[in-house]
Amino acid sequence: MFQVVGDVDDTLPAVLSELGIKLTKQESKLNVRPLLRLVCSRFFGDFCGFVEMAVRHVPSPLEAAGRKVAHAYRGLAGPLRDDMLACDQAGRLVAHTTKMYPTDDCTFFLVLARIMSGTLYAGQTVRVLGENYSSQDEEDSRVMNVGRLWVYEARYK
Repeated sequence: MFQVVGDVDDTLPAVLSELGIKLTKQESKLNVRPLLRLVCSRFFGDFCGFVEMAVRHVPSPLEAAGRKVAHAYRGLAGPLRDDMLACDQAGRLVAHTTKMYPTDDCTFFLVLARIMSGTLYAGQTVRVLGENYSSQDEEDSRVMNVGRLWVYEARYK
């Protein structure tokens, strides 16, 4: 489709006809980017189907908590584990860090994390546990301050 969008007058009408997509004369005079967006929306439809699929097949955080806790937590059963299984926002803070992205100037990291329990605030002091952390040897841990917080949405933060 990318090859024919720029060639609106010659090949695009034939391809659109084959796909069952109709354009008005005014729509066919659009610039390439809006024209591509229009053609794709008519071909693929809106995003309601994707959202509906996610709602039906992706478990809620509470339903998925058991698997997430079993995968990420190696500690003993107790109040901390119970908070994570209940996704208790009033419980002790546990955030599972999955990725750290350095900033362009390498002065700090943007951290992608899933909050398992508790509530995370900007300015909060937290203990960051490394991969080799154990309760017997706390060497692989560090106390840090939380900077700004974002909820990532597609390409914007």
